[in-house]
Amino acid sequence: MGTAQIIGCISHGLNDATIGGAVLIANILFLQKIRILYFLPLLVIYALYSLQLPVASAATVTVAWDKNAETDVIGYKFHYGIVSKNYQYTVDVKNNTSCSISGLAEGTTYYFAATAYNDKYIESSHSEELPYTIPNTPPPPPPPPVDTDGDGLFDDDETDIYGTDPNKADTDGDGMNDGDELAFWGDDWNADPDGDGMINLLDPDSDNDGYNDGTSQPPPPPPIPTLQLPTLEVGEVSIDHNWTHVTFKKAFTDPIVVAQPLSLNDADPAVVRIRNVDGSGFEIRVQEWDYLDDIHVREKVSFLVLDRGSYALEDGTRVEAGSFETDRVGSFGGVDFNQAFQTTPVVVVAISSVNEPDAVTARLRNISNQGFEFCMQEQELNPKEHAKESINYIAWEPSSGTVGGLPFEVGKSGDVMNDGIQSLSFNQAYTTAPVFLANIQTGDGMDTANVRSKNKNANTVEVRIDEEQSRDEETYHTTEVLGYMAFTAPDLTEDSDADGLSNIDEQYIYETDPNLADTDGDGLEDGTELEYWGNNWSLDYDSDGKSNILDADSDGDGFTDGSEVLDGYDPADPSSHPHHSEEGLDAHFDLNEDGFSYAPDTFNNTVNPNFSTGVTSRMTGSWAVVSGFFWVPAARVVPHPAAGRRTFLLARMSWPK
Repeated sequence: MGTAQIIGCISHGLNDATIGGAVLIANILFLQKIRILYFLPLLVIYALYSLQLPVASAATVTVAWDKNAETDVIGYKFHYGIVSKNYQYTVDVKNNTSCSISGLAEGTTYYFAATAYNDKYIESSHSEELPYTIPNTPPPPPPPPVDTDGDGLFDDDETDIYGTDPNKADTDGDGMNDGDELAFWGDDWNADPDGDGMINLLDPDSDNDGYNDGTSQPPPPPPIPTLQLPTLEVGEVSIDHNWTHVTFKKAFTDPIVVAQPLSLNDADPAVVRIRNVDGSGFEIRVQEWDYLDDIHVREKVSFLVLDRGSYALEDGTRVEAGSFETDRVGSFGGVDFNQAFQTTPVVVVAISSVNEPDAVTARLRNISNQGFEFCMQEQELNPKEHAKESINYIAWEPSSGTVGGLPFEVGKSGDVMNDGIQSLSFNQAYTTAPVFLANIQTGDGMDTANVRSKNKNANTVEVRIDEEQSRDEETYHTTEVLGYMAFTAPDLTEDSDADGLSNIDEQYIYETDPNLADTDGDGLEDGTELEYWGNNWSLDYDSDGKSNILDADSDGDGFTDGSEVLDGYDPADPSSHPHHSEEGLDAHFDLNEDGFSYAPDTFNNTVNPNFSTGVTSRMTGSWAVVSGFFWVPAARVVPHPAAGRRTFLLARMSWPK
C-alpha cells in the first residue's frame, strides 16, 4: 500500500541536570518531523484468515520521523497507548527513526509520541502527540454459492428453504431434478394437493394418481364426454343490496350458478354475491366495496344455471360446469378441467358462498384447453387474505347455435377492453335484449376490478372494466380480453294467466304460479294480492312458513284472505274476521248502508237476481238461509278481481248451510 504522511512539528528540550557535582546544560533536542506510515501487510492478513484468527490482531502501524541534527543524540524512544498523554507502552528503538507496532485493534484510537536521548542518556520531554484511529478491515467477500449436486439449486437454499437434499439432484426420486421440479410447480412447490403430508417438491406422486410426477407416462386423459344436452336455465333479475331469493323454474340435482356482470345504474363500484345454492334456487345481492356504505340502487344481472358435469352439444361443442374451493387472494393457483376441451373455452366464474363479510371478486388468467388460473381480490386497501370460498365456473367453447330451444352465442373480445365504456356487438339475430354474462379472461392489469354493463339491446351491449378506489382515486385499467355468453331471454312481459304479473316476476321474484291467476286459492288474483300487500307481500304473519302472497289465510284465523278483504276485514289481523251465525237465527242486513234493514226473505224477492254464482239459498219458513256470498251494485264499493275488477257493494252471510 501507499504511505500516508501525517506531519507534526515536535519540539522539546532537556531539563538542567547535575552530573558528578557539576551542572550540565544539555543540548536542546529537536524532533523536526514525525510521520505515520500505516498499512496492512497482506501476507499477515491472509495468514490470519487461514488460521481463522481475528483480523483485528493483524493491524500494524509504522511511525517514522526525521533524524535530529544534534550530534550527541544517540537514540529515540517511542511511546503509545489508548489514553491521551498517558502512554502504556514504550519502545526503545535505539538510533532508528521509525517504529512498527503490531497487534493494534481495528476501530480503536491510539495516541503516539516520541522522545530523544543523548549520549548521557538524558531524555527529552514528549513530542507533540499524534492520534490515529486504526481503520476497520472490510470483511472478506462471502464464498461463492455451491451447487453440489448440480440440480440448479444452491446447497444453502436446498437446506434452508426447500428441504431438499443438496447432495441428491432428485430428492424425491420422481424423475425430475429438484431445480426442474421447482420451476414446474412455481408458487405451488410447497402445496399438498393429495393431502398426504408431503409437499409437491418432496412428493414423488403429488396427485396420488399412481404415476410419478416426472415419469414419461402421464395419467390417462379425462374421458371425452358423450353427446349430452345439459339442463340449462337462464334469466335476469333485479337486485339491490338486500338478499333476493331466485327460484329455479327447472329441476336441478347439483346446480352450478354463475351471475355477472352487474348493470351500471349506480356508479358506486360493487360486486355480485351469491349464497345458499341448492336444488330449488339461490340467493343473490349487490355488495359494494368495504370503503363504501353498501347501500345500492337496483341493478340487473343475468344468471346461467347448469347441473354439474361435462357436456357435448349436438355440434360437438364442449361445455363444463364445476366448482372448487380456495382462499387464494392476489396469488393465482391452477384449476384443471374435468374434460379436455378442443379449443380454449370462455370461462365465467362466480363466488357462490359468503364465508367472510368482506366484498370480494374473482379474477382469471392463462385459460387453456386444460384449465385456468384463478384468484380472489378484495379491495386494494385490505390485506391480501380472505376466508376459503366456494367458486362456481362454467366453461364453454366459443360457438353459436341453439341449446334447449334458446339461440345462444359464446365468444371473446380482442385485447381491447379497459376502464372506458366500449360497445360489444352480438353475432346472433336476437329479437330482444339477450341474457348476457361476461368475465375478464386475462390478468394484464391486477388492480382489483370486475365488469359492469349498460344499454343492452338486441344488437349490442356497452361494457367497462370497473376498478374500486379504496386506496387511490385512479380507475385506469389496461386492456383485457373479455369472454361473454349470450342467450335469448325469456319474454319478460308475457303474462300467461292474466293476473297482472309477468311470468318472469312470478317465477323468479314472487314464486307464484305464472299459469294460475290465484296461486294460493284465497279468492284474490296474484296481481291484486300483491297490490293489497304492497311491500309486505313476502312477510309471514302467521309463521306457517308461507309468505303472505302464497298463504290463503295469512293471519291463520280460519278465513281466506280474499273473503276478509272482500268483507272489509283485515287479513293480517286474526281478530278481524266475519262473525258466525247459527242456522235459523233471525238476521237482518243493512245492504246499502241507508239505516234500514232487510230481512233474509227480501234477498230472494228483491236482490236474488244480483246474487253471484257462489251463492246458494233455501227457504226456512218465511226466511231465506243463504250460504256463500253475493253482492249488489250500490254506493259502497269493494274491488273484486273475479268479477273483472268491477266494483260492487259486498254483503256476506257466513253462517253454514
